[in-house]
Amino acid sequence: MRSKILISVFLLILALNGAASAKSWRVSGAIVHMRQNEYQQAIKLLEEDVAESPDSAEAWGYLGDAYAHEGEFLKAADAWRRAEEIYKEKNKKKKLDKNCPSYSLSL
Repeated sequence: MRSKILISVFLLILALNGAASAKSWRVSGAIVHMRQNEYQQAIKLLEEDVAESPDSAEAWGYLGDAYAHEGEFLKAADAWRRAEEIYKEKNKKKKLDKNCPSYSLSL
């Protein structure tokens, strides 16, 4: 019971900090659930997060972890693959931005 209260307080604090945090409150809450072996709750939060922000590699990666702990290995592999695709795409954009001529002029 005490841990449930602590989780609730933690999630409330995360919700209040909202935009200031790099992670969404759902991802942060899911991490807390995963540390307590509450993978179904984590999956619920992470599925909501990727529905709202489908370009979150972090959320997809954690979703893959949660699926794997629940024995849903095909879903886990799909989530990890999606996380990798997003990560690669974001890194490709960073490299393109660095190679842009205007970037070198601004230094």
